[in-house]
Amino acid sequence: MTRGKRSSRLGWVLVYGFAAQTAFAEVAPGDMIVGIEEMLFADIRVTSVSKRPEGLAHAPAAITVITQEDIRRTGHRSLAEVLRLAPGLHVARLDGNSWSVSARGFNDRFNNKMLVLIDGRSVYATDNGGVYWDQSDVPLEEIERIEVIRGPGGTLWGANAMNGVINVVTKKAEDTQGLLTHAGGGDKERGFSDFRYGGRAGDHVHYRAYGRFSARADQADAAGKKAHDSWTAARSGFRVDWDGGGTDSVTVQGDYFNNMMETTFRRVTLTAPYVGEENGNNLSAGGNLLARWERKFSSSSEMRVQTFYDRSDQRWSRLDPRRPLTEVRDTGDAEFQHSFALGGRNAFVWGTGFRLTKDRFSNNFYLRFYPDEKTTRVYNAFLQDEITLVPDRLRLTVGSKYEHNVYTGGEVQPNARLVWSPRADQAVWGTVSKAVRTPARNEATCLGLQYVKLLPPPLNVGVISLQGNDKLNAEKMIAYELGYRVQPNPKVKLDVAGFYNDYKNLIDVPTAKTPFVASDVAPAVLIIPVPFANTEGGQMYGGEVGWTWTPHAHWMLIGGYAYAQEDLPKGSRYERSYPRTITNLRSSIDVTRSLEANAAVYYYDTVFKRTFTQRIDAFTRVDLGFTYRPVSYLELTAWGQNLLDPRHPEFGMTVWDRPTQTPRSFYLAASLKF
Repeated sequence: MTRGKRSSRLGWVLVYGFAAQTAFAEVAPGDMIVGIEEMLFADIRVTSVSKRPEGLAHAPAAITVITQEDIRRTGHRSLAEVLRLAPGLHVARLDGNSWSVSARGFNDRFNNKMLVLIDGRSVYATDNGGVYWDQSDVPLEEIERIEVIRGPGGTLWGANAMNGVINVVTKKAEDTQGLLTHAGGGDKERGFSDFRYGGRAGDHVHYRAYGRFSARADQADAAGKKAHDSWTAARSGFRVDWDGGGTDSVTVQGDYFNNMMETTFRRVTLTAPYVGEENGNNLSAGGNLLARWERKFSSSSEMRVQTFYDRSDQRWSRLDPRRPLTEVRDTGDAEFQHSFALGGRNAFVWGTGFRLTKDRFSNNFYLRFYPDEKTTRVYNAFLQDEITLVPDRLRLTVGSKYEHNVYTGGEVQPNARLVWSPRADQAVWGTVSKAVRTPARNEATCLGLQYVKLLPPPLNVGVISLQGNDKLNAEKMIAYELGYRVQPNPKVKLDVAGFYNDYKNLIDVPTAKTPFVASDVAPAVLIIPVPFANTEGGQMYGGEVGWTWTPHAHWMLIGGYAYAQEDLPKGSRYERSYPRTITNLRSSIDVTRSLEANAAVYYYDTVFKRTFTQRIDAFTRVDLGFTYRPVSYLELTAWGQNLLDPRHPEFGMTVWDRPTQTPRSFYLAASLKF
């Protein structure tokens, strides 16, 4: 980074701070909004660490809670972008409609070591082990909070919660009564609109329904030209809550989505010029239906039964627009959970679950799944005991989960967590956990022509042929964590966590060790078979710091810093795929009762992608926005995003997709709430 760029970026921060002080000098405190401190330092309850409500202050995990107020004050327009607020999360935008999100290393097009849940419904895609963020883009106004755990959660949440868990919790229908409309647009956010209506039927039933539409323009390529990566999305849904008077409660909710995304893809052929680029469309549609019943037997005993059905129908025109690859995936899931106290010192939570997934592919020349139709089943059971060793001071949590899957059989994931609270305002915690990541469908059962490798004459090219391996073992990790959380006074909060992760049986594609095989299709072409395989292990270690400071009653500063160091096998596809340092700083100011100013700075260090030997330089992103409320039911917002650069890349080229560059952008929006 040049000295000029550093000065420019520092200038943005200094100017913003000066503006804040000027605002405070000109506006009397009595004219300003109250309640920010109470909102920020409330005793937030979380459920993702122990699968039961507990105070965030003493939760034995590296957890960050992103509240609805945090979301409102950032100006982000998608769920993936909102996750930039969590310290240590690497959020990389590939193009106008896709992201990669990772914690503590191993970022890839589809990050397969992080579990994402929406109201307890897993959105982990079994075909590639990642998340389709376009399909999971819930309306941000519906979110109550997002609990982000950096570190393993396999004991409670199962396989694939290896490096972290993201749990999106939406609001109860009772909290979304009345009418809400939201609309806006800009140079890249071409247009968006949201509609929500909530009502009640009698004293015990509340409901809501919503609709959402958005259209995003193309980003730019490296030369500044149109990138053909626009995104048009429509989404609708509902939720109904029944409260039976404190003993029983029932929730039924569902969503439907329909997306159209442009893409530019690399197309491999067996004749000259062997590789090229082509524009096409990717289509996806589907929905989900979830039902949950909770019963409280006593103040220390309760039960929950939850089931959901999820359907995804996708059509990828990449590789061959004349014969797109399609996938229809149906998932059914049911789980039971019971928590109870025993003897005053033990708090147990146990449960069991079953998941069935059926997928159907229409294969083409470039990518094939065998068999093209497959049904997989997963069974699990877990038990965890929270033991109070010293009341209000020392707790030990031990537990384990057993899970059986079709690829690697039975897997066990134990953990132990200890938290010591020397005072009510601080906690020291440590954990030792085992987590696993089971093979995805593509790693076990696919065959595809991936990319080319130039060869010396008389040969023209070698074509990488990706091959699934149904003999893979599960990836395994032993994680050691240590953390400290303290709030020394009402204005300051500090959260520190360190980790050391030891991985075994990493699944990779060792291209350097594969032989050439002559092609019977084109004599001048050699096919290079590349089977997925368990390779050497590796280590990741580092830490994160999150802090909050309220220098003035109406000025909040929230920051985070993360450092990660890796020791992975040389040539691994994950080598240097994660920034060594990630930093963010947010400022929220209530200038008057009607006007607020919000800003954010995000810094991501340099990363490298082994595929195509790419370097993605470090970059700093600055967002700035203003919100004006002339009356209580009307809110007007203006946002500028990525203000420092005309455009910059955030992720390297993948095997088939060409990432584009995230541009500077602006938008205006208005909200009405009755």
